[in-house]
Amino acid sequence: MNLKRSPHSNDFETPCFSDFLATKKFAGLDGIRGIAVVGTIFSHAPNHEIWSPLNGQSGVVAFFVLSGFLITTLASREELEYGFLNFRAFFIRRAFRLFPAYYLVLGLYCIFIFGFNQKGDRSAAEFKESLWHFVFYLQEYARGSSYYQTWSLGIEEKFYLVWPLVAFGLCRGLYLRWIWAFTTVFSLIVLTSFFLNQFQPFPYFSLLMGSLAAVLLGAESTYNIVVPMLRRFALPCLAALISCHFIAPHYRESTVLIVVTPIFMACVLISIVTGGLQKLLGILELPLLVRLGKYSYFIYLIHLLVKNFVVKFQPSAGNVWIDSFVTIIFTVALSYSSASLVFRYFEEPLINLGRKFSNRYRGSLPPVY
Repeated sequence: MNLKRSPHSNDFETPCFSDFLATKKFAGLDGIRGIAVVGTIFSHAPNHEIWSPLNGQSGVVAFFVLSGFLITTLASREELEYGFLNFRAFFIRRAFRLFPAYYLVLGLYCIFIFGFNQKGDRSAAEFKESLWHFVFYLQEYARGSSYYQTWSLGIEEKFYLVWPLVAFGLCRGLYLRWIWAFTTVFSLIVLTSFFLNQFQPFPYFSLLMGSLAAVLLGAESTYNIVVPMLRRFALPCLAALISCHFIAPHYRESTVLIVVTPIFMACVLISIVTGGLQKLLGILELPLLVRLGKYSYFIYLIHLLVKNFVVKFQPSAGNVWIDSFVTIIFTVALSYSSASLVFRYFEEPLINLGRKFSNRYRGSLPPVY
């Protein structure tokens, strides 16, 4: 996105709707992913309670909002380009993006736990009992086992399945389409939560907030209303998001914070992708954060396995703060190194292969990320 400074302001001009539609890579998103995945590693570190004021686990909220935004933006643009969303092509791309790395790491867990008798974060018996959850992408129901951090992927995958079918299939062509779509999916979430005691509806709310941001930016009428308004209130929204982030550890059961945080996250995301919050964007575009974000998916998958390896061989300094921080540094470094290699020689070739297969069904369309 090419942004120009206003002659009467130090800020950047808001890009017009056509410029926004032409944007294939949104600046700052990899930086958000990088911060989120590092925060997640802090929350899973040994003696992680000492890092609780950082509230690293809220990085998952950022991943959810980003996922909802990107998946809806991609589907909306394909519909705009071709007149409809080709579900077969859509699901092929998702499968080649998500499944190979996921099952690769699951295989590594099986080798270490069953082959080398390494128990990981939990016992081998717990992992064996939960293995069928992982195989069939029901991770959110297997949190008591190693590889438990993938619970969020189970939620995202179900959203990737239901949301496009409802929003771009069932509700396509209906009057007040998006109201019907959001109402239908929200009702499904509430009903599922009612019938399944273990079901947690709040992550889906974060995904829906990201999707709502994409819907608002995907139509010129709402784009011209929402973007100038949020550019004006971008700093207050960012301040509110930061406040919610640091207040949350003290009120973990607060439904208000769980609901409000994704809303402010979506507002800040809209500002970032439309050229606002340039100082923040400068931080998010730091090369290290961008690279961490680029490889964040595999880092997220592998980091607990790496952490267990680091803890096993790391000498103790006799101080929980130092030991925990050193573990985090080595976990980030080793996870990043392995992720960069896996992305180059495994993930990226398969992603490109998935695009080739999907293009057979609906023609070539550049990715959005």
